[in-house]
Amino acid sequence: MLVDGDCYFRAVRAAILAARHEVLIAGWDIDSRVRLRAGDGDPDPGAPEPLKALLCHAVAKRPQLRIRILLWDYTLLFAKDREPLPMLVWGWSMPEQIEFVMDDEAPAEASHHEKIIVVDDTIAFCGGIDLANKRWDTSDHVVDDPERVDVTGVRYDPFHDIALMVDGTAARALGDVFRERWHGLGGANLAPVAATADPWPAFVEPDIRDAPVGISRTRPAYLGRPEVREVERLYLRSIQSARRLIYLENQFLTASCVASALAEHLHRVPALEAILVTSRQGHDWLEEQAMGAARNRFLNHVLGHGVPERTRCLYPALPTDGGRVALKVHSKAMFVDDRLARIGSSNISNRSMGLDTECDLAIEAEIPEHRAAIARMRNRLIGEHLGLSADAVAAGLESCGSLRELVDERAAKPRTLLPMEPPGATTEPLSEALAPLADPERPYWIPSSGREDANVSSPSGHRRIALATCGGLSAIAAVVLAWQYTPLSELADVEVARQWLEELRGSTWAPVLVPTIYALGSLVAFPVTVLIAVTAIIFGPLWGFVYSLAGCLAGGALTFFVGVWFGRVVLTDRLGAGVPRVVRFLRNRGVVTVALIRMVPVAPFSVVNVVAGAANVRLRDFMLGTALGMAPGIAVMTLLGNQFRRLWENPDAVNIALLGGLLAMWIGLTLVAQKLVVRWRRSHV
Repeated sequence: MLVDGDCYFRAVRAAILAARHEVLIAGWDIDSRVRLRAGDGDPDPGAPEPLKALLCHAVAKRPQLRIRILLWDYTLLFAKDREPLPMLVWGWSMPEQIEFVMDDEAPAEASHHEKIIVVDDTIAFCGGIDLANKRWDTSDHVVDDPERVDVTGVRYDPFHDIALMVDGTAARALGDVFRERWHGLGGANLAPVAATADPWPAFVEPDIRDAPVGISRTRPAYLGRPEVREVERLYLRSIQSARRLIYLENQFLTASCVASALAEHLHRVPALEAILVTSRQGHDWLEEQAMGAARNRFLNHVLGHGVPERTRCLYPALPTDGGRVALKVHSKAMFVDDRLARIGSSNISNRSMGLDTECDLAIEAEIPEHRAAIARMRNRLIGEHLGLSADAVAAGLESCGSLRELVDERAAKPRTLLPMEPPGATTEPLSEALAPLADPERPYWIPSSGREDANVSSPSGHRRIALATCGGLSAIAAVVLAWQYTPLSELADVEVARQWLEELRGSTWAPVLVPTIYALGSLVAFPVTVLIAVTAIIFGPLWGFVYSLAGCLAGGALTFFVGVWFGRVVLTDRLGAGVPRVVRFLRNRGVVTVALIRMVPVAPFSVVNVVAGAANVRLRDFMLGTALGMAPGIAVMTLLGNQFRRLWENPDAVNIALLGGLLAMWIGLTLVAQKLVVRWRRSHV
C-alpha cells in the first residue's frame, strides 16, 4: 500500500526506470510537468524528475521500451486545473516509442476515471492518485511545507491519497484492462509481454504476500456494450458481509445504494460500527455546489436511518498556529473487519457505480497472516489521521474496545479526526439543481434495470431527463459565468480571447480578422466554444453569430487541408489510436454525417477537421455539414452570451426568464442530437 503522493511518485519513478519492455499508463489527469522525485534506492538518481522528461529518458536509455498513455479527453469544465493542450504536449513532440491517445470512448457525461500503471506486465499500480498536478504530499501533511508546490511553484493545501502496487497475476490482469481500452479505441491488439526482470522498487516492502487479489470495474453502457457494475456489487456485498468494523476513506460520499446498504446492515448487526472519513468540503466552489446536496442526503440517510451511536462521519484535521485546517481527502479505500482491503479509483458516488470507468483492487484474507496484514494496513491509515503509528492504533483499539471510542478519545489532539457538521434540513437551490447532472448513476438515456439492490429506487426515464435538464440549466449557467469571470486555464481564458476580440470591435477589418483568429486558434486546438461565447459578448447576437459561424468555417477549412496535406498515415502515427475511430465515423462522407458529428462531437473540433481531410471527405460536404451542424449551437451560444450580459447588468424577471428559455433550448438540442448520434453510431460502427 502506497500512502500519499511522495511514496507513490517515488515508486512509480523507480518502476519506470527499471522497465525493460513496456509501460502502460491510464489516467483521469496526466501532467507532463509533474515531478517524480528520486528517493533512497532509486535505480537512476540522475534521471530527470518531470514526467515527460523522465519518460523520454527511459526510452532513450532502452530503445526497445514502449510506453503507451491513455488520457481522458476531458471537457472544458476541468480545464482550469489541467495542463493546456495535452495533444500538442504529448502527441507531437515525443519519441516514436511513446504513444499518446486522448480517450473519449464514453458517454458524453461520463469520464475515464481509472488510474492504472502497468510495467512489463510484472508490477502494476492502481488507486486514486493521478500523475497530475497538486497530488504530491508526504504523510506528515505539514500545512506550510515549502516542498508542496504545484508545477508553477505555487503552494497548495495538504492532500491525502492512496494506491496499491501489486505483482504477478494481478499485474498481468491490470495490463489486460488497459489493453482492452486501447484496442477499443482502434489501436493495435497489444499482446502481453514476457518479463525478463523484476521492476519492483527495492525500497518498497510489501504489506502482504501471496494473497488473492480481485479486480472490480465500472463500465457504462455504450455503443451496444453492456454496462459493468462490479464496483457497485463489491461495495454492497462487502457491507452485507461485515460483522465488526467498516472503515471507509473516500473523496465523495453520495451513492444512494451505499447509504441504504450501510443503514440497513447497521440495524441488522448490533456489533457493527462504521467509520467514514471524507473531505470536509469540495475542492472548489463548483465541486461543493455540485456534490454538496448529494453528500448531505447520504449523511442524513446513514445517520437518520442507521445507528448514529455506532457511526462516525469524520474529516481529518491538521494543526496550525491558528488552530486547525481540514486535510483534503482524495483516497478511495474500504476495509471490512480484518478480511477485506479495497483500494482503487472509485468514489462512493452514483457516477462511479455505473457511469464513469473505474478500476479497484481488493485483497481478501484467507489465512491469519493475511488478516493481520490487512489490520496493519487499516491501522496505518487511521494512525496517519490521528497522529499515531499503526502499532499505537492497534494498542488503542485493544484498550478502548472500538475504533469509534479511540477516535472520540483523541478528538482534542492537534492532529485528529473531527465530526462532519450535521447536514441542515435545507440545501442551496443551486446545489440541489446541480446534483442530478453532476452525479448520475447511468447515462441519461439508459433506463435503470436489473439492479442487484432492489430496495434502491432510481429515477424513471422521464424524471431522469427532467432532472438532467434542471441540472443542466444551472451547470451551463455556472460554466458560462466561469468563462466570463474566472480563469479556466492559462490559454482557455475568456480574458485572453476578450482582449483579442475587443480590439476589433468597430474595426472595418473585423470581418476578416475575426475568422483569422478562429483559424489560427484551430491550429493550436484553442477551445472553439470559448471563442464563440466571447464573440457573442463583444459583437452581440447577430454579428456574434455571423462572425462565429464564419470563424468556425475558416478554422475548419484550414485544419481540413492540414489533414489533406499530411495524409491519414502520418496523422495516425501522430494523433494515435483514436484516428481510425473518427475515420469510421466519417466513412459515409455525407453532409448528414458531418452535421451529426458537429452537433455532438466525437473528438475535439480541430481533430475532427484534420481527420476529415485525411479521410478524403469531400470539401463541399464537410463545409456544408459543419455549417448545418454548428449553426444551432452557435445560435444558442450567441444568444446566451448576450443574455448573460443583460442579466448581469439588469437581473430582472424578464431577463431571467429569457435566459432560462435559452438554456432549455440548449439542453433540448443536446439531448436530441445525442440520441440521434447514438442510434446512428449503433447502426454504422
